Amino acid sequence: MNDPVIKRVRESATATGDPTITEDQAHVEVELTDGRRVSKFVEQSLGNIHRPLTDRQLEEKFRDQAVLVLPASDVEALIQLCWRIDQLEDVRDVVTAAVPAAARTERDVAQA
Repeated sequence: MNDPVIKRVRESATATGDPTITEDQAHVEVELTDGRRVSKFVEQSLGNIHRPLTDRQLEEKFRDQAVLVLPASDVEALIQLCWRIDQLEDVRDVVTAAVPAAARTERDVAQA
C-alpha cells in the first residue's frame, strides 16, 4: 500500500507472534492515544478455504501487488489472460505477460 495514512500506521505498529493462534487467525490489539485498548480476533481470515475471496477481491489483491512491478495496462491484460487460462493454447503467454517488458528485453538480449 502506498497510502500515506496506512504507511504512518504501519510505522507506528509492532507485530508480535503468538504461537497459540493458527496461521489463518489474527489477533489485533491497538492502544489509542488516550490509553484505551481496542482488540479484535479473527477466527478465519478472508481468503482461506472457509472464507474465499470473491473474483473481484482476488483481482483487487492481485492488482494491488502487480502494479508495483508492471504498468497498470499490463496488469489488466494479465488478469484477463488468467481468467482465460483454460482457453489459451500456450500457458507461456501468461508467464510472458507477468514479466516486466524491460526484463523481457534484457532476457531476450542475454539469450541471443
